[in-house]
Amino acid sequence: MVLMIICICFLILGNNEKIDCLINELKQHIEVQNTITKLLKNTRNAPIMLFLNSNCITWGIGMECENEIIDKGRSYSQMNINISDCFFSRTSVYSGDGGVIYTDGGSYSMIINYSMFYSCICSNKGGAIYFVSTNSNLKMICANRCVCGATSIFHFAYFKASQMNQVEYISISNCSHSTSGCFPVYLELGNQRFDNTNNSMNNALSYSGFLINSPTSFTSSHCTFSNNKVSHSVCLRFYSESGTISMSYANIIHNNSPSDHGVVLVDGAGSKKNDVLYF
Repeated sequence: MVLMIICICFLILGNNEKIDCLINELKQHIEVQNTITKLLKNTRNAPIMLFLNSNCITWGIGMECENEIIDKGRSYSQMNINISDCFFSRTSVYSGDGGVIYTDGGSYSMIINYSMFYSCICSNKGGAIYFVSTNSNLKMICANRCVCGATSIFHFAYFKASQMNQVEYISISNCSHSTSGCFPVYLELGNQRFDNTNNSMNNALSYSGFLINSPTSFTSSHCTFSNNKVSHSVCLRFYSESGTISMSYANIIHNNSPSDHGVVLVDGAGSKKNDVLYF
């Protein structure tokens, strides 16, 4: 971000006086960080726009939401969901399922693009997202420090779709601050796709990467799972009685494995296919 600002300023300002001004402003980076910290303590998950004006440049952090709905501390509940360019954070624990999004039943769809879930916490299931309905599609998402209750499950998100869940180009990291609870990500039923995703540095009692349960089909490619820690069981688990499981070009490194099953466990009577796994 800082390098980008420097490059833009060199291209636009084009003189030493303003470049010196820019350098002086960059030295105030700590103050910027303090402002961002205050931003992260927003407890209502309201739309946020932050601009820090100076003589040199306007610092812009694009955290803008459309159609934001606050429902007793949760932003979205029981509705078709279309989110883009949003930032969500909680400093207090939401009591219930789905710290930001809750959908259970009905024929709902969920689309989330170019957004961040930071420190989203709930007391029960799904620190940020609890979605049980028809279709979901997540793309270009960052999830960090999302946690559910200490004895609960789905630290970042629970996806259960009658048709399709599609997850691509997202980063899930540092979900669960302690070795309790299970599954940073859980996907169940339907056609599941999990591509081009980084799932790293998560801690859990069980399944520190994800669990895929009884899908009609599951495909995954070009994903990284690294430095995930589990105190019981494995990092990745696939379970299917009839569906097809296909995983290719995965980078799976530095994940601990206290279980006799190793890092990856595939069980059930369904079709199984794993290609090019690197441990």
